[in-house]
Amino acid sequence: GVKGQAGPKGVPGPSGPGLSDQQVLQLCTDVVKAQISQYAASIRAKCAQGCPINNRTLIGPPGVQGPLGQPGKAGKAGKAGTKGARGVQGDRGLEGQKGAEGERGQKGSKGMGGDPGQG
Repeated sequence: GVKGQAGPKGVPGPSGPGLSDQQVLQLCTDVVKAQISQYAASIRAKCAQGCPINNRTLIGPPGVQGPLGQPGKAGKAGKAGTKGARGVQGDRGLEGQKGAEGERGQKGSKGMGGDPGQG
């Protein structure tokens, strides 16, 4: 026959037993040991790079801070900044002096004739 449709989802079952205190402690201990081991390996590698004689990787206490070095050279001048925005308009100035009188213009053309008078 033909296969039918899937039925509805069932009710969730009861939650399983949690981890015991002993299991949690063991898990945390393993994680911490793994992290410390990884960190120690990293430190040993750094020490081996700095002290490759006889492949020594012993880690001693840190020494005192050394004296300050000479100051470095002065840096190059910075690049010019971008152009600023336009400023606000200033106050209106005082009225100027009256200019000199201009030359007289050319004579105009003759006007049109008027209406004839009555008489």
